[in-house]
Amino acid sequence: MKIIQKKSWITHPDVWRLEFPNPDSPHASARYSFSCNEEGEVDMENLKERPLALQSYQKCVARGPGKVVCFPGGRDRVHAIGRCDCGREVVLNSFTNSCPCGADYNWNGQALACRSQWGEETGEHWTDCY
Repeated sequence: MKIIQKKSWITHPDVWRLEFPNPDSPHASARYSFSCNEEGEVDMENLKERPLALQSYQKCVARGPGKVVCFPGGRDRVHAIGRCDCGREVVLNSFTNSCPCGADYNWNGQALACRSQWGEETGEHWTDCY
């Protein structure tokens, strides 16, 4: 795999978040947090692409109003992107990153062994490692 975009950080002058307390956590400071604009409006199209985040957001809204918080100089991570040997681009954003061709890479773009070999030394099944 050839890395075509290195991972980096983007600094924003202001980052707005809509925060809700997490009543299920033993920690008083635990919060659910969603990107929003200055008015507290969350980008629902973005959330629809992430079903678990959308589900969490809907539960939070049902519990009660959130609090709009500004973080001056907030930072966002830009994940690395690599070009697979098949020619497709693969975003390297997790421990295991898969190309539609079936190749797997780690977060650093290194090719991983065939899944049938995963866990061979430890007796784990490949699904335990994914």
